[in-house]
Amino acid sequence: MIKNHYHIVRNALPHDLCDYLIVQSFLYNNPEKAKVNNPKGFIENPNVRNTEVVFHPCKSDLGKFFKQNAKTVNKEAEWFFNISRIETIQILKYTRGSFYNRHADLTTPSGIGYHQKQRKISCSLQLNSPSEYYGGGFNLFTFEGQELNMSLNKGDLLLFPSFIPHEVTQVTQGIRYSSTAWIEGLSFR
Repeated sequence: MIKNHYHIVRNALPHDLCDYLIVQSFLYNNPEKAKVNNPKGFIENPNVRNTEVVFHPCKSDLGKFFKQNAKTVNKEAEWFFNISRIETIQILKYTRGSFYNRHADLTTPSGIGYHQKQRKISCSLQLNSPSEYYGGGFNLFTFEGQELNMSLNKGDLLLFPSFIPHEVTQVTQGIRYSSTAWIEGLSFR
């Protein structure tokens, strides 16, 4: 069992870069409804997840930011997962009524044989201040039965093993912006 359920890097990204990501993502792109993974693939399910998403290139400075922080935290938190690359980067917009119910990011291994990949580390970057919205809390659920309310400020980066269940509670007022990424590696064995 892991001894560190999460790690927060405070002020990981400067506030002006957080603002830039929001503007760049939602001013110049058409957001789509976020999807959830199920046995039939990725589908829209507004009963589970109700957010807008813009995908960001993995081979970008933001991708390097997520990957470097994941490598560092992987050692500091003593997870020592075999990680190799970023699977996806999303910029998310939670408006009034938006949420993402309790779930885990762990995926079914993809690939063939020894080269199967799987999500290992989930990353969540807070892009705006919690004072700009109500609700929208990020909670982790430990295997010991604890519910941990993550207090994230603008620019804070939360990293945690992808098998840990978590949620974003319903936003009741304002807009919550965040970015998520998943670092994957050879399948858990």
